[in-house]
This record gives sequence, C-alpha cells and structure tokens, in this order.
Amino acid sequence: MSRWTIGVLAFLAPTALHLPWLCARASAAELSVPSTMSRLECRNEKLCLQQSGKAIRREGRRLIFRSPSGARLVFADAKNDCQPNDDDEVRCPTYRLRAFNPAAGLALVEEKSEPNSFHVVSVRLAKEIVSGPGEARFSPDGRTVASLFSSTEVAGQDVSIFSFEGNIAKREFDHTVDSFGENGPRTRFGIMEGWISNTEFKLRFDLAVEERQQTIGASVHQREGRWDFVFDPDGPRLKQ
Repeated sequence: MSRWTIGVLAFLAPTALHLPWLCARASAAELSVPSTMSRLECRNEKLCLQQSGKAIRREGRRLIFRSPSGARLVFADAKNDCQPNDDDEVRCPTYRLRAFNPAAGLALVEEKSEPNSFHVVSVRLAKEIVSGPGEARFSPDGRTVASLFSSTEVAGQDVSIFSFEGNIAKREFDHTVDSFGENGPRTRFGIMEGWISNTEFKLRFDLAVEERQQTIGASVHQREGRWDFVFDPDGPRLKQ
C-alpha cells in the first residue's frame, strides 16, 4: 500500500462512522446514533430492527414483537384514512420503535396519538411492562426511563422515572410541574431535552408571562439514591 493511500485512509478514519457508504461493516448502533444521543436510541427504526434479529420486525402498519417461546405483541398503526374523534374515542395512533437495549432485552415504543404515549416492552417475553402518557427516553445505560407528559390542554406537566430489574418496572419518582416558584408564573408546556448522564436529564418549560415569551430550564437528578427536580438557578430567560 502506498504512503498516499495510507494518508487518505488516515484522513477518512475519524469521519467513517458518519458516512455509511464508507463503512458498510460498521454496526447499526454506530450508524444510527450521533454522539449527542444515547447509543440505545433509534434514529433509524430499520437499523434498530436489524439489531434485534428476528425478535422485532415491521410488517407494513404493524410493529411486531416475538419472544423465543412464540408469544407475540403487536402495535398496529391506524389506517391512513383514520379521522380522530374525541367523542367516539377514535385516536388514530401510529407506533415507532424509539429505543432498543439488547443487553437488558428492553424496547421503547413511541405512540403518536392524542395524547402521545410510550410503551416499554420486554423483548424476551414480547410483553408490555410499563406504559404511560407523554414522551419517554432511556438513560444512556438503558436501566432507567424518564417520561414527561405535557399538554397545553392540561394544567401541570408530569415527570416520572422508572427503573427496571429484569422484566419488572419500578416507579422511582413522580413530580408535577405547574409553576416556577410558589408564587411565580405558571408553566404551560414542557420539552424533554435529554439525558446528560445516567443520573440526570434536562427539561425546558415555557412560562405563562404576559407580553413576553419566557422559558426556563430544569433537571431531574439522582443524589445518594434519591431523585429530585430543580429549576435552573439562572432563572427564566426570553424565548428565542
């Protein structure tokens, strides 16, 4: 191999994980997850399905889990012509594989509907072990799930933490956010920004302030085995 060829390969090496056409042998996890995301998250559902082998698959509108014993769990998207109707409780959901933890045999399914929901599934059992309203994300090590339910139609935003021992979910933390401080402005909508470690994740809330759009950051962190919610000490700032 010439020195020129070696030099080109050395130049390309740092970027290879971000260029699928240069790294056909790279793992699905390397291709699907940028450095700012948990390695368990599925930016591309197809690649996460490939990682699961035959345990999880997509057949058209259906996301199917199959256990080694033959048990099945199916999440079926609504048909394209479905029309949501609150009176008849017609929700028209769609489901996507949001994250997959092969070591623990857990998957996180996102349900888009009114309201949005999440489902944590034991892949080994093809069984749902916990679900709830809102958005959820695995911690980087896949041992914990944080969820946030926020709606402009409901007062307060609910934050929850679940941990997992095998196929059993344990609710570790619940907190409702409805205002900034005891007599401060009310929070009206929340956004999950994501985990920054296995013991802390970040959120952001819009504040109901007249004439100005303000937002404030917050975090839920674990200290000495206990979870706690705190607003950022810098306080509110104008929304960009």
